[in-house]
Amino acid sequence: FVEYDERLAARDVAVLVDAVAWLARQSLRHELSGEQLVEDLTAVGMADELAQRVAAALVARRAELREAALRAAAAMSTRTVDDFDWKLRLVVASDKASSMREPRLFLRFDTRTERDHNNVAVGDGGGGGGAK
Repeated sequence: FVEYDERLAARDVAVLVDAVAWLARQSLRHELSGEQLVEDLTAVGMADELAQRVAAALVARRAELREAALRAAAAMSTRTVDDFDWKLRLVVASDKASSMREPRLFLRFDTRTERDHNNVAVGDGGGGGGAK
């Protein structure tokens, strides 16, 4: 590693950490090989030896990185769908029009977290039978 006379400011370290985190996510998302990582890192000006070390570390810890990414995604929301109901009706006439074809859709979702239960409804749920 090359030693620098200048010290990195906290803001520079934060930018560097964000860049490495972004690189790790991209390597997972696009399943980049070690060679592709080295090529991309050297293309943005990183020394070849350092690029090889970074790429080797990312490839070696890919399973751990993937697991951490899945845990982080799952932690974003713990809401689950307990039940749903749907109805689809076709209105073929009304008191204002003797002939019309107007589909009506109703969706209802019962969702739950550890702390609450919620009912979300979309559409016109009036009348008619439904199917579960």
